Amino acid sequence: MLALNLSVFSFVQKLAPTWDALAKALEHDTTVTIAKVDCTLHRSICNNFDIKGYPTLLWIEDGKKVSADYLNSVRNTTLIKVIY
Repeated sequence: MLALNLSVFSFVQKLAPTWDALAKALEHDTTVTIAKVDCTLHRSICNNFDIKGYPTLLWIEDGKKVSADYLNSVRNTTLIKVIY
């Protein structure tokens, strides 16, 4: 899973602890990678996925975005359930 963000927004900063906790909870799972991208530093990645708002959570498989718009409104424990 990938979180795309502009770190200057307060609502992105509010997501950070939940996202970091999710990454920590799954750090030993070799079947999933939890990552985040700062769109101010990596515009090409954000442009490739047609990001329009921040934060944006994406499910990516084999380099392609999987439709999962509901990810943007869930919390850490729910995210873990979504992954499995």
